[in-house]
Amino acid sequence: MGTGKVLLIGSLGVAILYGGAYLYRQTSLLKDTDFKLKSLKRISQTKDSITIEMISTVTNKSNIDFDVYGQSYDLYLSNKFVGKATSSDVITIPKKGVAEIKILITIDYQKALEASISALTESLSKATLNIKGTVNTKTIGLILNGIPVNVDISLADILK
Repeated sequence: MGTGKVLLIGSLGVAILYGGAYLYRQTSLLKDTDFKLKSLKRISQTKDSITIEMISTVTNKSNIDFDVYGQSYDLYLSNKFVGKATSSDVITIPKKGVAEIKILITIDYQKALEASISALTESLSKATLNIKGTVNTKTIGLILNGIPVNVDISLADILK
């Protein structure tokens, strides 16, 4: 094997390793996004539930744009299931940028009441709303499905 072929194979190997390391670092950054609650707005209600539109901001720390889609979350108040949050929108979050994400939340009154009574016994100031689920993302041919999301928001912050 000639020196040229060895150099070519060696260069390809280094390029593949570098590309793999770069994608791994960007994937880690995608999973380490900042999530902030921006607003909550009542959309509708029935005798059994209320639907609220939640708008949040997500900050992308990576050097690549990515799309968020297929969001589905379970909501827990003081570790008790109270409802679901979903969004079928596809939102592009720009590299090193911020995007707003709209999610519809449906809360079951009966379950929320039971959780609230439980929270009162713990002290309302210590109660938390936990948003737990998965999200799918895609960018430049890289698809990440089922990225876990687990965000805690104190009830005291929501009620401010």
